[in-house]
Amino acid sequence: MPIIEIAFSARGAFLLRADQQSVGAIFFDSIRADEPAVVREVVLGAPQANPLPPGAWMAPLSGGREVVAVHAASYSGFVLHDNPAMSDTSWPMTRVQLRGGEPRRITVIDRSLRETAPGVFAGSALLPATGAGWELVLTTGLGGQTMCFDVPTLADVPAAVKGPGRIVPERGAETFGLALVGPDGGPAGLVTVRLTFSAPQANWRRSAEVTTDKDGRVTTRFRLPDTRPLIITAEADGGRAFLPLAIEE
Repeated sequence: MPIIEIAFSARGAFLLRADQQSVGAIFFDSIRADEPAVVREVVLGAPQANPLPPGAWMAPLSGGREVVAVHAASYSGFVLHDNPAMSDTSWPMTRVQLRGGEPRRITVIDRSLRETAPGVFAGSALLPATGAGWELVLTTGLGGQTMCFDVPTLADVPAAVKGPGRIVPERGAETFGLALVGPDGGPAGLVTVRLTFSAPQANWRRSAEVTTDKDGRVTTRFRLPDTRPLIITAEADGGRAFLPLAIEE
């Protein structure tokens, strides 16, 4: 089986098979001039049935002791620890469930977030390619709670220069309504909006494309699950962004 990608840690090289079934690990201190290199197999999952699309499937993590490898068929990322003392059957690695669509590319970015206002954080990153379709995936790690947010592209920026708006909840006896307020405090009326509802603790997510009336109220009402917290995000036409709404009770 051909190798399609190689990533390096501080102590070794990791070689990804073309079908993503496994990664081969070669540790530098085990290489001898008079002996063939020992390649240890790290199984990721079932082999891909079809050829992989172009992408980047492995990346070294900061610190140099770990490499992350993607297994696209199972929507999984595996953090491989470069510990040559472990056996093949008990290789140290951590699995992260990937959400938001079939993974196509992985890269490592600076995850530093700085609080610019109470509950509002800012960060910066350089995307590996231009175009739409990027998502920011946040996970708690041990808790296994994951959230996905669309990343505005350069074409969306001029429409959002005034800053994000707000999502205002309107509770009913059995259904739940929403209204959108622009950054100037006025209603975001007569716009098309993509709403995303997420319950991280239940691994539940739904999306809907709706419109607002002249008063900024979403013309559709919703029946929402009882799981809390529930996170609602909105992205309006023209790239107008809104701060996420967290419903905790």
